[in-house]
Amino acid sequence: HFFTLYGHLSLASLQKLHEGQALQAGQPLATIGNRDENGGWVPHLHLQLITDLQGWKGDFPGVCSEAELDLFRQICPEPTILVVQPEP
Repeated sequence: HFFTLYGHLSLASLQKLHEGQALQAGQPLATIGNRDENGGWVPHLHLQLITDLQGWKGDFPGVCSEAELDLFRQICPEPTILVVQPEP
């Protein structure tokens, strides 16, 4: 199994979610936060897969230091395997 991290979501979206909440296929999960909500970044989605939470609960780093890079490559596989690209 694996865990997913969805970063840069709107605060209103986060208030509607809770750990263990069941979601239906196709159900909207959240909305993207604006610059004021996500640290000044241009609105976008940070999608991260995680196979081992390393003891973290409720949050997980979306970035790592160079010293942690080998570990993160092992426990955070490429997330694009979950993304379905529409046909042109």
